[in-house]
Amino acid sequence: MRAGSGRSHRSELGLEAPRVLRTAILYHLRVVVFRGILVGASAAVAVAIVLCACSSDGENAPVDGSGGSATCAESPCKLTSPQCGCPEGQQCTVHEDLGARICAPEAPSPPGSGEPCDGLCEPGQFCLDTGGQSICHVFCEGDGACEPPGGLCALPLQDPTGEPVADAQLCSINCDPLTSDGCASGTKCVLGQEEEPPGRWFTECITGGSSSHGEACTSWHDCTVGACVNVGGNSRCLDWCDVDSPACPADSSCMSYSSPMEIGGVEYGTCVPIP
Repeated sequence: MRAGSGRSHRSELGLEAPRVLRTAILYHLRVVVFRGILVGASAAVAVAIVLCACSSDGENAPVDGSGGSATCAESPCKLTSPQCGCPEGQQCTVHEDLGARICAPEAPSPPGSGEPCDGLCEPGQFCLDTGGQSICHVFCEGDGACEPPGGLCALPLQDPTGEPVADAQLCSINCDPLTSDGCASGTKCVLGQEEEPPGRWFTECITGGSSSHGEACTSWHDCTVGACVNVGGNSRCLDWCDVDSPACPADSSCMSYSSPMEIGGVEYGTCVPIP
């Protein structure tokens, strides 16, 4: 590992690159309550849902409406925008217990991608709890639906048994780890990494806490900005830094990692206190 106390000076430290989250999202459905939970989160958001009143063979197929056209190439409905297959006034989402897609009632004036939510988002999005504050995330089939450079189609959904839900993924939120620009109030920008090769890095907004740089922490959610990193046996909140243009507090230096955390041509590190 490398750490530097200036624009161009770096040295090595034996720490693993921190990971904010696994790229798996667990969510639970019981009767008509839909709960979205980010891995590591402690709270859930609940919204009412209803099942699509149509059969897979097209009998009693939905009519044209806000849920999309009457004909749909995906059964029973399409998650990504533009959606199709749901009755008017409903949108497509996923029934976790069945591993199947369902139609849920649309909310009036729903929030959009990256905005706080307390229920349903715009069609084609999912209200995801990020550890206290829920944020709308876009359903995706590829990175083209996500906002670059930090937004990737990298958040697969899993059922409670750990099995992946077929063709159900979310975009991460594009944001600036140094300033948290792009994140809603009450949340902060952090770095995450794909579990599967090539292991790309992405940005995501999660609920932050009240602990500042250098203060003790037990989770990423404790820190106002940055990450909760174990240094010398003690977990501390450490600010993010740009390895090539570090701007760390006076008592810290910018540490880069042997597996570079690069997004959009910027290599990120953490500001580590100088012994």
